[in-house]
Amino acid sequence: MKARLVLTVILLLAAVTISSWFLYKDDIRKVISPDALQTPDYTLDNFTFNNYTKLGQLDSRIKGIYLEHFPNSSLFRIKQLHFSALQDNRLSWEASANNAKLHEITQVLDLSGLVQILYYTEGEATPIRMRTESMTIYPKHHYAESSQPSFFNFAQGSFESMGGFKIDGKDHTLRMFGGVKGEIEHE
Repeated sequence: MKARLVLTVILLLAAVTISSWFLYKDDIRKVISPDALQTPDYTLDNFTFNNYTKLGQLDSRIKGIYLEHFPNSSLFRIKQLHFSALQDNRLSWEASANNAKLHEITQVLDLSGLVQILYYTEGEATPIRMRTESMTIYPKHHYAESSQPSFFNFAQGSFESMGGFKIDGKDHTLRMFGGVKGEIEHE
């Protein structure tokens, strides 16, 4: 009789354990699965974000074809990004890329995949054209940088920078680093 009672209790506990597993396995999987962290809480198609100065002037614009927001990492993933920075109501520089990550808290943009930049200099009719594979933009500071090999096309010639570049939109400066080589035409 004692053996029957023990066996019944064990079978009852096993049935409760198995039924609990089937009831809560999806919740457990969400907690332990890294995919749960990579599930967007919302998406946008063909979107535009505008940032304004304190005086109400357009400061920068972020456009894209597709956006996903990941709440656990406060991260936006963007496809086919186009970024524009303005200063004193004129276009300072633009960047486009196949992929981008926008960090919601710091508002830093990490671009990758065929990054193309147009840098407008004062007094020049033709912007400087640049290409690289990845770049980081700090929109609040009108600043961008890349440590990847970069290619530059000026109206007077072209350059290659093996160590990347830095753009400071406030100071209107472009700096190239690491093994810069190129050609320039003199008039």
